[in-house]
Amino acid sequence: LQQQLEKVSDRTEGQMYQLASSVLEAHNLTAGAEQHTACGIIPGGVIRPDVFDRLAQPVLDHNPFITTMQFAPHVRTDAERHKWEGKLQCRTGRNITFRASRTVGRYIMPPNSGPYFPVTHFVPWKPESAVLLLNTHTSPSRYVGFETSARDNVVVATAPIELFRGGLGILLDLVVSPYPTPTHTDPAVQGVVVAVLEVSRLVESVIAPELGRSSGTYVQVVDETEDAA
Repeated sequence: LQQQLEKVSDRTEGQMYQLASSVLEAHNLTAGAEQHTACGIIPGGVIRPDVFDRLAQPVLDHNPFITTMQFAPHVRTDAERHKWEGKLQCRTGRNITFRASRTVGRYIMPPNSGPYFPVTHFVPWKPESAVLLLNTHTSPSRYVGFETSARDNVVVATAPIELFRGGLGILLDLVVSPYPTPTHTDPAVQGVVVAVLEVSRLVESVIAPELGRSSGTYVQVVDETEDAA
């Protein structure tokens, strides 16, 4: 199982680097010019949702254990925040707003203040998803991971967590920036690409054949990492 998990992670990392490059290219093409869509304005320099959908779908097509691909742009001001809230309310038909914790590890963040890293791009698109507009970097463990990704230009993985849709999963995060930065809130950072790896599905694919040959056997997966609850 560990070998299969590492194989899936390695393949997904390569795809995430390619996707990050595409996000940066879109930033360079649209920087300084607001993009008008049916549901409002996207700030210049941010990849359009339909473009992200097209670029992210091949990752899902070639990797059955990745259930969703997400992008959380670096939203620097409340003015940008309100634009994203209006756009996502239009796209989903729901009255949704940014959701954020007031604490980031030992750091206290004033309520309703940036910077933000909300999930605005979601493939496959699910307007009812509880993840939309979730401010990703307010989770203490992910905040630290984002810092590492920004500094070292690497994909970082969370400990296994319970997914909103159910099941056990691992989040793979890659900060998108043209060059390494000391922090993920650096002005050069454009956002974070996220891949959701469903561990439950991976375990079933590896273990199920063995269970079929061994009646009366069951398997329990236990997370023994330091971050496990």
